[in-house]
Amino acid sequence: MPIVDPNVLKEARKESGMSQAQLAKNLDISQTQVSRYEKNPDSIPAGLFSRWTSLFGLSPADVLQKTSGNSLRVNPGEPYLELDRDLDLLERYIETQAPRSFDTLSNDEEKVGGKVPSVEDLKARINDFRRKPNVMMAGGFDTGKSYLANTLMGKEVLPTSYTPATRVITVVRHVEDRPDWQDEDVWLLDDGLWSNDDAKEDNDQGGERPVLDIARLNDQEKCGGAKVLAGSHDLLGKYGVHRSEPTEEVKKKMEEAHSAVVYVDSPFLKACNVVDLPGFGDLPVSKSSDPKSADQKKAESVLPFADVVLYASRAQGHLSGKDLARISALFQLLPKPGAGEENHSFPTLGNLFLVATHADRNISDDEIEKIKKRSTSRLHEHLKNGALLKYENQTGHSVTVGDLRAQWFPFWAENEERSRGLVDRIEEVIGEKLPEVSIRKARKDLQNLKENVQARCDSGAMLYQEAAEESVRQQEKVKKLKEKSDERMKTLRQKREEVHALIDKQEQKGKNWAETIVRNALDEEDIAHMIGNSFRDKNRAKNQAPARVVEYIESRLERKIDDLNDEIVDKVDEYLDAFEEFSVGADGNEGVEIPFDVQGAFAGGLASVGTAGALAAWASQLGSLGGYVIVSQGVGALSALGVSISGGAAAASAWVAAMGGPVALGAAVAGVAGLASWRLLTKSWEERLAKKIVKYYRDEGLEENFVSGVEKYWEQTRKAFEAGAEAAENEFESQLNQLEKLDKNEKEARRQADRFEEARDFYAGLPV
Repeated sequence: MPIVDPNVLKEARKESGMSQAQLAKNLDISQTQVSRYEKNPDSIPAGLFSRWTSLFGLSPADVLQKTSGNSLRVNPGEPYLELDRDLDLLERYIETQAPRSFDTLSNDEEKVGGKVPSVEDLKARINDFRRKPNVMMAGGFDTGKSYLANTLMGKEVLPTSYTPATRVITVVRHVEDRPDWQDEDVWLLDDGLWSNDDAKEDNDQGGERPVLDIARLNDQEKCGGAKVLAGSHDLLGKYGVHRSEPTEEVKKKMEEAHSAVVYVDSPFLKACNVVDLPGFGDLPVSKSSDPKSADQKKAESVLPFADVVLYASRAQGHLSGKDLARISALFQLLPKPGAGEENHSFPTLGNLFLVATHADRNISDDEIEKIKKRSTSRLHEHLKNGALLKYENQTGHSVTVGDLRAQWFPFWAENEERSRGLVDRIEEVIGEKLPEVSIRKARKDLQNLKENVQARCDSGAMLYQEAAEESVRQQEKVKKLKEKSDERMKTLRQKREEVHALIDKQEQKGKNWAETIVRNALDEEDIAHMIGNSFRDKNRAKNQAPARVVEYIESRLERKIDDLNDEIVDKVDEYLDAFEEFSVGADGNEGVEIPFDVQGAFAGGLASVGTAGALAAWASQLGSLGGYVIVSQGVGALSALGVSISGGAAAASAWVAAMGGPVALGAAVAGVAGLASWRLLTKSWEERLAKKIVKYYRDEGLEENFVSGVEKYWEQTRKAFEAGAEAAENEFESQLNQLEKLDKNEKEARRQADRFEEARDFYAGLPV
């Protein structure tokens, strides 16, 4: 069936000077219908379509959209349709049934009895549940990522080239997801749209850590402030790719454009967003120059926000040493949808696809099978003592070579039979397996939210009823608590100092471990022994051994960091426990209890700085914060900390971030690409190769790089702890002041009790 290009109908109307309202009048339909049909013209009835095109003198040929590889187009259906309908019902209930006094519990007295989400909080939470998974196209440059994405979408959307092309992060969404205020199909945006307003700490690359929050693409004010250019799909070809000789005007816009959002009518996009990344560069590491290109930095910055990754590597030379290192780091950043007993049906490694691109006719089926077996065996060997162990511990799934092969696929668009396996697997994961996990979690979270807030409202109502009935006694107890302020501050200050002292101690231990592990790893005899045991082929050894050395160092140092984290978690818990003795009255058990959620307050402080260091390990033990809802721009507190909603590796993510991003290890080994040109002809070639590797890493300061990563990690821990402690102590004081004020007014206390009861009844009726 021909596909209509929405740009043609829209541009024809604009060129004629006709508004949507005028067109609606001419066609005898509503303006809302015009807007909807312009977004999705394939749904226009035949008779109306004929009148519409005739009005502007268009022929059928004028409105057909160019397609690409429709035989391999992914069609996962609409797996979130039922959930969206349920969320629509929930939104209507909130709009019509929320008590008028509902928001006062969040905005004026939100800390009493725990946070009660406001209407806006609930809407933000619902928007978070509506979020489609991000399918990211990753890999080295010139591996055909954009062409692969075009084929799966069935549209020529992304510019392609035989040289490094993509230079902006491109988010491709379904045309029905385009906001009504956005007329154009393509917007080029500067990096201000993704800046983390709450995280002021500079990252290792300079600037604030970006937040790929797709919800921001629906914010008219934010997008308007970040817009560089807007128009049709040809903008990507002009400003979104590398060009040999751009004009000064074009060059200026290219420098401003950091990312792009594109709206397309594709079945694939009914179940996900496609995010096309610039390629990872292969520039050598040098002490005197930045080892990462601007493209690579962009690619690294958004990988933590991937739900599914299609990692592309050319069939010829498939999965090089640099690819192995990058994939190893990706394991630590990808969500783990299969974690938890209820999610065991999700395929092992189901959200990581290994794609051998350019698998053309010159490569036989037998050779394809050999590439598959060789490359997955190398990858498993590379990962088995590090990233795979951690994955297995987090998900409960053991990972075999067979699991990697189940996620390995050749791709060549001209051969449907060869590429069909990839399409079928993507349809299964995107259209069935991942939605099952996401929908199950959304419904469970909504039910938990309903039950927890009902209980919280009951607690709040009882508190204020007691405050009204015994206001005089309560006032006296609160007064005594206020009198203990100096003692409280002294105790908490001492506990904070103990945490900082332990952080200093752990940092020094971590630095010592980094020095020891790197020095021991850079032993020529040991490396030569490893090479001799692991590689029979010299070329494979030259390509993969350098990455294997770094993987060895990273995995062992990470285990030591995990041990150090455990002590920090215990010490932070001691600090938080100190609030307990000050949350009851001066007469012990007879005092009035302060309804204070110290963990929620502390976690909110962590989320405000956008970094956690070792405290990501503390946050990970909270699960979903015990049902507490901390909403910021539609992203939960754990997400802000880099902890996957579906059960990610908190400490590991923090460690990888501190070390410089998910492909830092790839960059670290990139500089030894010159190994490929060495001639190792003698019997002692293993020793000569080991000597070259050791010399290179020592010259490039590998030990200093790891020590620096440790320092950065613990500096993040200090800042995160201070932010959490400040938030907890300020919240406690606010609680006390609020309770003191309300206890003085019996009538206001009774009114507040009524408000909590109204909120409780409202939550009891939530259609979840």
